[in-house]
Amino acid sequence: MAAAQEPERILIFEPHPDDVAFQLGGSVAKWIGQGREVFVCTVTTGNSSTFDPGVGREQIAQTLAAEHARALRRLGVDREHAIQWDYDDLDLDPGATHTQLRPRMIELVRKIRPVTVVTMDPTHNMLEENPDHRATALCAFESAALAAHHTLYPEQFRDGVQPHFVSRVLFYMTEFPTVFVDIAGDPIAAKTEAALEYASQLELLITDARRRLDGLGARLPLFDMPPPDIWRMMCRQIAEDTAAECISWNPEREIHLAEAFRLQYLGVIDKIKDFLDIPETLRFD
Repeated sequence: MAAAQEPERILIFEPHPDDVAFQLGGSVAKWIGQGREVFVCTVTTGNSSTFDPGVGREQIAQTLAAEHARALRRLGVDREHAIQWDYDDLDLDPGATHTQLRPRMIELVRKIRPVTVVTMDPTHNMLEENPDHRATALCAFESAALAAHHTLYPEQFRDGVQPHFVSRVLFYMTEFPTVFVDIAGDPIAAKTEAALEYASQLELLITDARRRLDGLGARLPLFDMPPPDIWRMMCRQIAEDTAAECISWNPEREIHLAEAFRLQYLGVIDKIKDFLDIPETLRFD
């Protein structure tokens, strides 16, 4: 009798404490519900994520830490699967920080040994205004590919840590989606409620929109609504629009609410991916 297949391990790198919930919370909730083991590594503390002049770095970091813990629990991510690093918000330099961040990410990949690494898509990095997004996206992508090389950072090989071959990377916040995850039902409900835990960040987003619209002499009635109502409306609308994009590529698929990703296999597998017969338990849809 064949040995039972272990649950797939997924390692997600997010730049800030709210990125997973807002961008792929429905998928995370669905994957965990399917029995996949999901780890979330948060690279920065988010300690610049406020426009309130009365709130400093330490205070907003503490607020976000509490909001983040509650949000991850709503998605099904417990404390043992949440990794919080201590980099300052808006201070990751895609150049200078690279030499610190990449080996640290590679070591985490080698310890957790995921089948799939999930991160932001680096393909539009030149147009990404947030340096944390640029740095995390590129470093995580490289780390997923390079964790297999024993010649890199051999000092990490202690306490059972060994090189690890990641099979694929799933990119979110992508302009070139190839995978659409159906998040109807419980997944979108979990995503909606998880993101609502970030009261500080909903206020940040609304303040940002209002102030930048002011400079254009423009106004949107949407931003006069209470923050929770704005998010509920936006969350569903984005999911509906994403599902519509999926249907435009695959008219036969019945899907109403979705999150989008770009899937890339690593190494030689990327050259033969069209011939792969992926087990149902390892598919994303």
